[in-house]
Amino acid sequence: MFRYDYVMIFNSQILLLSLIALFLSFPVAADTLPAEKPPLFTNFCEKAITPADHQSCTQKRFENAELTLKRQFQSFLIFLKDTPHFQEIKNAQNSWMDYRNKECSFEASFFEEEITKRTLELSCRSRLTEARALVLYNFIPRVRTQLQQKSMN
Repeated sequence: MFRYDYVMIFNSQILLLSLIALFLSFPVAADTLPAEKPPLFTNFCEKAITPADHQSCTQKRFENAELTLKRQFQSFLIFLKDTPHFQEIKNAQNSWMDYRNKECSFEASFFEEEITKRTLELSCRSRLTEARALVLYNFIPRVRTQLQQKSMN
């Protein structure tokens, strides 16, 4: 495993633990949580043939992933609107986006052909964005459980 793999895993674990602690510490209305699991487009571009086809397809995948993540994130912002955690989650999301962009630029930097670099960078951004949307989605059961426990007390 390369050094950056260990750093990526460590940073992901820290972010995950921070978000779990954050979302278990606030009361919100459970009915505002998103109900649908975000899609993961594992074989999204399997019919692409040329490099241009791959880049166009990967661009669409990234746009879909960004839209899904935006929806998931907006759901959490609703919960945190009037809490001290509102700015924290916004800062965490901005830090995550900075990490994603730098990580994907790094992964693509090993290739010389511009279309290949761009396609690989978009693919990386899609993959990480889809995963981030799923992480946010997976907090839903925890948040609902926490809300139910707090409403009983």
